[in-house]
Amino acid sequence: MTVGLLNDLTVGGFVKNSWWDKIDIMMWPLRYIGKFLILGGAFLVFLGLLLVFWQRIPFLGKLPGDIFVHKGNFQFFFPIMTCLIISILLTLIVNLIIQLFR
Repeated sequence: MTVGLLNDLTVGGFVKNSWWDKIDIMMWPLRYIGKFLILGGAFLVFLGLLLVFWQRIPFLGKLPGDIFVHKGNFQFFFPIMTCLIISILLTLIVNLIIQLFR
């Protein structure tokens, strides 16, 4: 077994003693931050497209189970089924993203 100096870094049983190896080991969290920023940007693009084209998606807000009450000048709308379907889709997408990072 190799015993390194105090300023050497031991990674996986190997002694890394060049300055580039030290920088590479210290910079590994930045890779995850970059992936997070890319995914966050993709989510914002998806959300923006959804907001732009919301009226053109025919079934959102008009599914069986969505509550719409109209009495006189009072209107109440609560899209229960639409919320459930969006929740299921987002759960599947988030779980897929989590599995890709493991």
